[in-house]
Amino acid sequence: MSRFTKLQPADGERVITCGHTWDDRDKPFHFFKIQPAMPFTRPDGTKDEATWAVLCGRCFTRHGDNFAACIRADAIWQGDEPIVEDVTN
Repeated sequence: MSRFTKLQPADGERVITCGHTWDDRDKPFHFFKIQPAMPFTRPDGTKDEATWAVLCGRCFTRHGDNFAACIRADAIWQGDEPIVEDVTN
């Protein structure tokens, strides 16, 4: 089982995602810090690496700890405001 952490993506960090995280139907979102950074290849053949993965609730349930199986997009995180709330208290 994963635990909540206050560590979240910072402005300018690369994030890989399943691509479903813009839709409220896919909540809750699950954030994974990747250390060391994970290399990946985009469909156009360009390569990069990411320090975060963000999955929607449905992909998290389907793929569990094998998040690489559902990665479809990458983006640069914008802003330093936390978006994840600790609801465990």
